[in-house]
Amino acid sequence: MLTYNSYIIMLVLLFCLTQVGYGQAPMKRIYATSQKTGGALLHFANSPNDAVDGKPYTYSTIGITLIGDVWQRLQFPTNLPAGTTVRIKIGTTGDILGLLGNILIQAYQNDTSIGNPISIGNLITLLAGEDQAEIVFIPTLSFNSIRIYSSGIKLGGGLKIYEAYYLAPSSPTPTDCDTPTDILYGSTGNIAGGLNAIESPYNAIDGNPITYTTMRANVSAVGNRTHLTALYNTTSHANDSVRIILQRPGALLDATILSNNFRIRSLLDNTDNGYLLLNPSLLSLRLLTPGSDIQVLTYPIASPFNRLEISLGGGLVNALSTLHVHEIQRIMAKPKVTALNIENNSLIVCEGETTTLLIENPESTHEYRWYTDLTESLPIHTGTQYILPQAIGTFTYYVSKSYKGCTEESDRTQLLITVISKPGSPHVTITNTNN
Repeated sequence: MLTYNSYIIMLVLLFCLTQVGYGQAPMKRIYATSQKTGGALLHFANSPNDAVDGKPYTYSTIGITLIGDVWQRLQFPTNLPAGTTVRIKIGTTGDILGLLGNILIQAYQNDTSIGNPISIGNLITLLAGEDQAEIVFIPTLSFNSIRIYSSGIKLGGGLKIYEAYYLAPSSPTPTDCDTPTDILYGSTGNIAGGLNAIESPYNAIDGNPITYTTMRANVSAVGNRTHLTALYNTTSHANDSVRIILQRPGALLDATILSNNFRIRSLLDNTDNGYLLLNPSLLSLRLLTPGSDIQVLTYPIASPFNRLEISLGGGLVNALSTLHVHEIQRIMAKPKVTALNIENNSLIVCEGETTTLLIENPESTHEYRWYTDLTESLPIHTGTQYILPQAIGTFTYYVSKSYKGCTEESDRTQLLITVISKPGSPHVTITNTNN
């Protein structure tokens, strides 16, 4: 029998595992693989199997009347222990937004309900127009499926159900950790003239800096907000930054325009870290390539996060009514290198001296790779230190870091090393001055 103290310890461990610990290791999604539907007057605009096809951009739609109850249950391929975090992606339209309290989520073990249902309205905040959200649900008992249930939404309303999944370690197979796995998008309403608030949303996370998503703020409505939210399978690490590749049609962006018209905020599941204070003096804004009007915005984020939202509008001055977003990225901080007499990543040493370059404050969870070229793929050395060769000349080295088990690596830190020849013994000539 558990004592009171051991019970408390177990709860604390469970909380840590479900809230933070999962995000510190490489993870992969395990989707629900089968489904059942039921209830009165059920209608699907799309096949119900679209909610269990492993594709986060396809969905089933429950079309619901005021009469009767309707539900869809998504089943996982295995039983899951209590405390497993499940995420469910849904989509809504404005005509059902005020009735989210009637939509419930409940865990099931086969056909038996587990625990108490929870209202979607208590778990998420959605915009007034067509929008998407990812619900974070943690059942307190063992389960193998999740049921989404409605007790009546006005005629013509509908709920889109995309996928349900949980995260599991990806080891021993390396995986992408800093690459978004999905994107949410939405707006408070339709854009004047019938244009879409968001066009081609997945172009913002496709890894191609040339393709782009178009974001539009509704210039006809005060306080409109249009957003893109990138989702990650892992939690960020200390000193990570956001890097957004973007373009303002017809003109270049500057730090002042961005700080007044563009918002970035990070979240850890449903925990909102708040909007970043885009101080123009801290913004890093550069051209993607010389002569291009595509720009790269880089900004540090202190709080850990696994969701990254960018938005236009929301009460800000609409000087940015349209924006092209080429990529939303999360990047690791570059490693810092230390050595005796090193300054600004430059070092002068004498021939014959043994000089060791050291990673400053190395982390056991990271791997450090040393290169002689900015773009080469094979490192000359892997480790937290590198002993310099003693050949005379000027050499450039690069070092990056990568989270163990992840495929991505940080930008590379450049080091300039000059090895000078060792002075020879002085030659002394003695002249006899006695004549």
